[in-house]
Amino acid sequence: MTEAAAMNRFLAAIHRHLRQPPSDVFCHFVKNGETRAIAWAELRGRIAGFAAAYRARDLASGGAVAIFLRHDPALHASYLAAMMCGLTPTFLPCPSPRQDPAIYWESLRHLLAHLDGAAIVVDRATLAEMRAACLAPDPRRVILADDVATGGELPTAAIGDQAIALLQ
Repeated sequence: MTEAAAMNRFLAAIHRHLRQPPSDVFCHFVKNGETRAIAWAELRGRIAGFAAAYRARDLASGGAVAIFLRHDPALHASYLAAMMCGLTPTFLPCPSPRQDPAIYWESLRHLLAHLDGAAIVVDRATLAEMRAACLAPDPRRVILADDVATGGELPTAAIGDQAIALLQ
């Protein structure tokens, strides 16, 4: 089976793009008024790193990956790696000053209960906020985005066109 035949059209297109010259720009990431170019090579390495983190947790095909990050370059890689591993990514909203913290954390507690067994991609600061709100995710399922290594093999899971791309 060829690479393109083994996966859906979206992921086949991503794989084609990941073969771009390493220095070609994937996107420009803007945060706090500063712009940083992210090359395809960097994205590829980060995808491979997240894929390795997902594989290390033995997540079942179709299982959920809850991406709980603020505006961060890891959003792209964690999302694409989940899809490429045959997992179902979902973005969870981070707390905002406009929300009542008690209502927010209680709502998140219920949401995480529905995602039982999901991996949770989070940074240290947000994980500390979760713990302060008495949310204690299973440490075997927590993936600290800050600690995900880059590099390695890209996932090669066979994923059809009917796979779920994002759980909202």
